[in-house]
Amino acid sequence: MSAMHHPNQSLAQLKESQFAHIQAIQTDSATRVRLLGLGLGLGSRIELLRNRQGDVVIGIGNNRMSLGRSLTQHIRVQVQHDHG
Repeated sequence: MSAMHHPNQSLAQLKESQFAHIQAIQTDSATRVRLLGLGLGLGSRIELLRNRQGDVVIGIGNNRMSLGRSLTQHIRVQVQHDHG
């Protein structure tokens, strides 16, 4: 059980300053549609800006948004190690 390689993990597990692509959004349809309206969908490239005990702040393009921790546990991501 190596903690170094997580091919697919929840957004809540990311560390600050990590980049990732969204692989799956495991929520109800209404929540997925709401996230899509904010520009957050499958394949979206995000940067984790702040991951505290409560909310999670991400950057997507030139925008920033804060998501509740319970929601971020249902968003699966693929970490990008190249920052490119």
